[in-house]
Amino acid sequence: AAACGHASVSHPRTGRGCQRLAGSITQRVGCGMNTAAWSQVPVRREGAWRAVFVVLAALPLLGLLLFVAWPLALIVLRSFTGDDHAWTFTRYATLLASPRILQAGWHSLVMAVTVTAISVSAGFAVAFALHRSRLRGKALMRFALLLPILSPSLVQALGIIFLLGRAGLVHQLTGWNIDLYGFWGLVLANACYGLPQVVLIVSSS
Repeated sequence: AAACGHASVSHPRTGRGCQRLAGSITQRVGCGMNTAAWSQVPVRREGAWRAVFVVLAALPLLGLLLFVAWPLALIVLRSFTGDDHAWTFTRYATLLASPRILQAGWHSLVMAVTVTAISVSAGFAVAFALHRSRLRGKALMRFALLLPILSPSLVQALGIIFLLGRAGLVHQLTGWNIDLYGFWGLVLANACYGLPQVVLIVSSS
């Protein structure tokens, strides 16, 4: 870099000025070639990082295609084939003709509406209390609300059964027989799972 910035002073009475000028030009040309060579290094590094990024992004996509998309595609294709491996809509016709399908769809709709109403109402009340009141133990309440999201659904179901089941803690202490294995038991479990999410959404807004 110092050689590139070297300046020459000409001496009209001697030929040393011409020699110095020629040496300076040669050094500058050489520095220019070195600079051009070094300027390609960041480009090569950027290309390497792009290749690493493509590989890291392709691995999850390959896993999704192999373990999610491919099994779903097989299920859909086999749903349109009969026992003789011919294309048919018989399976769908039999499924839609069953009265249990309509009953299950109606129950699912009622369940969704009930759980949504309870979760939104209770979640708004809890979020309002956490941000607009002077309650004590807010940090503990926020931690308790995160547990249903962080823990697996099986742990949540077992906790509700051990607490409100036929041999649960509430039954042992009070003797109450709570019908947990029914519509309202499912509503309670789904509401406990949806309540923390509503609280987080309302709190962030």
